[in-house]
Amino acid sequence: MAFQYENFVITELASQASEASLSLAVRDLTKIPAVTPGNVIRLTLYDGDQAPELVDMTSKDTSSITVVRGREGTSARIWRKGSKIFGSLTSEMLEGWMKLHQIWTLQSMNYLAVSGDLIMADTSAGSWTLTLPATPQSGDAVQIQDAGDSFHINNLTIARNGSTIMGLAENMLVDVQRASFTLIYNTTTWRIS
Repeated sequence: MAFQYENFVITELASQASEASLSLAVRDLTKIPAVTPGNVIRLTLYDGDQAPELVDMTSKDTSSITVVRGREGTSARIWRKGSKIFGSLTSEMLEGWMKLHQIWTLQSMNYLAVSGDLIMADTSAGSWTLTLPATPQSGDAVQIQDAGDSFHINNLTIARNGSTIMGLAENMLVDVQRASFTLIYNTTTWRIS
């Protein structure tokens, strides 16, 4: 399921909802858009007296919305009539967005990479070393691009940091202009992809 983002989603419960309720009666369905098939709309239930609950709306009919309760570590609970229901950005939604819209960082001096890094490596001012994570897990990845079109003049060294690269117990020297590659750890070695 993918998140569907909508602006100005706000309404209230039209009746009390038990902690087991998967269908919530709401006052004004015009404030809640239809859910595109395969998507969910993340909503917050809040009454001012207890901790909020996050729910995923999967559909709506003429008087209620269907939800999956207790998302992102929140707990399903009893909600009184008039409790607010609104859409807002949550940490899980933001993390998912960041994974989809990967952000590259520019590095131009010695750097210790972490899994998931997208590195635009600039060696135009001189050679430097990018050190791979010390305790990689299977599937960890680091992407690297020649940001200064200068790997052939000022090489980038990839320090293995205790692991092997392509099965070799030696650092990797990158000396190809405009090189762009990903290093992926496969439980035994960093592989070039």
